[in-house]
Amino acid sequence: MKEDTKEYTLDDLEDIIREYSSQRLPDLEEPLPEETPSDKGDTIRLGKMAADTVRLGKQESDTIRLGGKEEKPGDTVRLDKAGKPVQKKPAQDTKPLPDPDDDVRIFHSTARPVKKDTVPYSAKWEPEYDSPMGNFTPQEPIAFPAKNRPQILKEKLEKGPQQRYQELSKTGLGRLHAGMLLNLFLFLASSATAMLYYKVDIQRLQLMVVGQLLILLLSALVGAKLLLDGIKDLYQRRFHMSGLLVVSFFLCCFDGLLCLSGRSLPFSSVFVMQMLMAQWAECQKRQTEMSQMDTLRKASDLTAVVKTPAFYKNCPAYHTVEGHPEDFLDHYNQDVGPQKLLCRYALGAVILGGVLAFICMILHGFAMGIRVYAAALLAAMPASVFVGIERPMAILERRMHKLGTVLCGWRGLQNIEKQGYYPLGHKDLFPENHVKLNGMRFYGERNLNTIVSYVAALMAADGGSLAGPFEQLRSSRNARVCRVEDLTSYPDGVGGQIDGLSVIAGTLEFMENMGVVLPDGARIPHAVYAAVNQSLCAVFAVSFTRSKSSASGLRTLCDSSHVRPILVDCDFALTGAFLEQKLGVDIHRMQFPDSMTRMKLSQKKPAENAPAIALVTRGGLAQKAYAVTGGAALRSAWRAGAAVHILGGSIGFLAVAILALQGSLFLLTPYNLLLYGCVWMIPGLLVTEWTRSV
Repeated sequence: MKEDTKEYTLDDLEDIIREYSSQRLPDLEEPLPEETPSDKGDTIRLGKMAADTVRLGKQESDTIRLGGKEEKPGDTVRLDKAGKPVQKKPAQDTKPLPDPDDDVRIFHSTARPVKKDTVPYSAKWEPEYDSPMGNFTPQEPIAFPAKNRPQILKEKLEKGPQQRYQELSKTGLGRLHAGMLLNLFLFLASSATAMLYYKVDIQRLQLMVVGQLLILLLSALVGAKLLLDGIKDLYQRRFHMSGLLVVSFFLCCFDGLLCLSGRSLPFSSVFVMQMLMAQWAECQKRQTEMSQMDTLRKASDLTAVVKTPAFYKNCPAYHTVEGHPEDFLDHYNQDVGPQKLLCRYALGAVILGGVLAFICMILHGFAMGIRVYAAALLAAMPASVFVGIERPMAILERRMHKLGTVLCGWRGLQNIEKQGYYPLGHKDLFPENHVKLNGMRFYGERNLNTIVSYVAALMAADGGSLAGPFEQLRSSRNARVCRVEDLTSYPDGVGGQIDGLSVIAGTLEFMENMGVVLPDGARIPHAVYAAVNQSLCAVFAVSFTRSKSSASGLRTLCDSSHVRPILVDCDFALTGAFLEQKLGVDIHRMQFPDSMTRMKLSQKKPAENAPAIALVTRGGLAQKAYAVTGGAALRSAWRAGAAVHILGGSIGFLAVAILALQGSLFLLTPYNLLLYGCVWMIPGLLVTEWTRSV
C-alpha cells in the first residue's frame, strides 16, 4: 500500500514557529527533557526557532532524518505518515527533541548559548568565538609609562613646600619687625622709669604707676597674637611658653592695679622684655621656615641622611638613601625634647608660685601675695628662654640654606649618637672629573694597547678612583677588555693574573717593595706604576684636583666630636698623607681600616624605613656631612640652653621665695628683677651661638 505523504512548504514552517514564539523561554541552564516517542507519527511539534534553520535531533551531517528516510535540505520538507513511531538512530551526542509543553530555544549547531546573567564586557564575561582560536594571541593593552621620580617629586614639592612658601611670603615679616621695634621702645621707656623709681617723689609715684600700666597694655596689644596663642593652648589643656606669658601678663596687670593704692611700681619692664624676646623668637621661627621651604621647593632630587646601627666597633654610621618630602613635612614643626622640658618646668613654676603666693597672702596680705607671685614667675624664666630654641636653629639654617640641606626636626636629630662614623668613598673625596691622567711612559717591547688593557682591567677590578680615567684611556685606544683572576689588594697597590701573566700596579713604594727594578728617570711623584712579571712596563702620571665641597666636608667631620670619618674603599691611592696633602685637612681623627674590614663595611646598608636625619638637595660631601655635624651641634645647643635657663630660673625663684618668707619684700623691685634677668640672659644668648662654631 502506498504511504500517504503531506508536503509542507517553508511558509508552513514559519506559521508553526510563530505559533510557539509567544510562549515563555525557560532558563537555558535547565536540561532538555527526554523525547517521548509519539503514538501518532503524523504530528511533530516544534518549539521556538532561533533562525530559519530547523534542527531535529543533533546529527553529524546536514541531512534531516524523518521516519527513517534521508531528505536533502531544500525549500520543502516532506513529512511521511507512518503507522509506527519515528525511530531515532542512537548516537552518543544526539539529544532527544524537547517536550511540546516545554518552551525551549533550538540553536544552530555552530552557536553557543550565552548565559542570561552574564553581561557583555563585565568582569565575568568571556568572548565567544565561532571558530577555534588556534595560535592566535589577543593584542595586549597599551601600557602607558608610569611617572618617573622627577615628575612625582615635582608634584609633591608644588603641593607642599611651594604652597607653604607662598603663604609665608604673603604674610611677610613686616608686622613682626614693626612690633619688635615698638616693643623695644616701650622696653627702654619702662626700664628708664624703673631706674628712676628711687628719685621720684611720692606725689608723682602714682603717675609713674599709671604710665607703667599703659606701657604694659601697649606691649600686650603689640604681642596680642602670642597671648591669643597662649590662651588657645590653655583652653586645649596644653601649656607652652606662650601660656606662661598669659599668666604673667594677668598677674602684672593685677599687681599694677594694686600698686595704685600703694607705693610700689609694677613689673612692667620685665614683662616687656620677655614679650620682646618672644617676638624675636617668633620672627626667627618664621624666617627659618621660609628658608627651609625655599630650599625644598628648588630641589630637583632629594637624598636622605639616615643612621645605620652597629656599623663599626658597635657605633652607628650615617648613610644616604633616597629621600621624600614627607620625611621633612611631617616632622619639622613638632616640639623638640628640650622645649618640652622647659614647658614642664614652666608649669611647675606656675604651680609652685601659686603655693608661695598663698603662703605670702597668709603672712603679708593679699596684695603682697599677688606681687610675690608675679615676681616669682618673672624671675623663674629668664627672657632669653624664649629664643633658646629658635635662635640656634635660625643660625644653623642660614648656613644650611646655602648648602641646600634641611633638618627633619627633632625626630631626626634623636638618631644622632654621641659617637658615630661617616663612611667615605673615592667619589666623596674626589668626584668625577677631579681625577685625570696627565701623561704616560712605556718601557719594554710589549704592545702598548695590551699594557693599557692590563692596567685598566686591574683598576676596574679594584674599583677605586682610578677606574674611570683608565677605562676612558682604554676606550679611546680601542683596546680589548681583559679579565682579572686572583685579584689581590695591597696597601699601596693591586695585583692579579691576566692571560697567565702576573700583573701589578701601584705606587712607587709598592714597586720597590715588590722588587721591581726602576730605571733612571722613572721616579715620578703621584704616578701609577705597572709591571708584568716583575718587569716595569709603564708609568702613568695622575693628577687629583681638590674639590672644595670634599675638603669642607672632610674638615667638618674631622673637627666634630660626635662623628669620625672612615674610609671604606679599597683604593691604594687614597692614603692618609696623600689626603692631607691634597685636601689640606688635618685627618688625625680619620679611620683607615684594613682591606678586609673595608670590604665588609662597604656592604652594610641602612634599614629600609630608617627615619631621615636631614634632606639634601645637592650633591657633594659638605652638604651631607654638615647635616650630621650641624644636627649634633644643634641638639647640644638646645640641651645646654635648657640646662642654663632652668638653672638660672631656679635660682631666681628660690631668691624670691627666700625674700618673701623672710619679709624682705622691699628688695623685690622692678629694677632688681630686671637686672637679674639681664645678667642671666647673657649665658642664655651665648649658648645659642653654639651652632655658629660648626
